Amino acid sequence: MFSVPTPRLRQDARMKKMILALAIAGFAASPLMAQRRAAPPPAGAHEQEGVLILYGATDFSGQSQRVTGAQGSFSAPFTIRSLSIRPGDRWQICTNANFRAPCTTVTRPIADASILGITGQVGSIRLLPDPNAS
Repeated sequence: MFSVPTPRLRQDARMKKMILALAIAGFAASPLMAQRRAAPPPAGAHEQEGVLILYGATDFSGQSQRVTGAQGSFSAPFTIRSLSIRPGDRWQICTNANFRAPCTTVTRPIADASILGITGQVGSIRLLPDPNAS
C-alpha cells in the first residue's frame, strides 16, 4: 500500500529544509567563521618569539601593548579586543592575578578576543614552555 503525500507532509518537508538552511547560514556567520576571514595581524606583528601584542580594537588595530615574559599582576591601559602571537608560541591568559583560574591558552593570533571569553581586562599573562621541547 502506497501513501500519497498530503499537503501537510509537503509543508513539513519544506519547513525542515528552511530550518536546515537557516542553521547553515547561522553557522557561516558565527564568530569562529568570521575569525577565519579576519584581517591578518600587521606585518611584523608576530615575528619575535616570546612576544604577545594586545590590541584595543578587533582585527589587530587600535592601541597596542607588547608583553614579554610572565606578568603575574597585569593591567592593560585599554580593554583587550584582539591579540597577536608568533606561530608556535603558547600564552596563558588568566582573569585573575598570579595565574589563578579561569585561564585560557592562546596558540594563534586572535582577531576578536571575545571568542575566547576575553571581553575586558586580564589579571596575569605568561608564555608557556613548548610542549615539544626536550
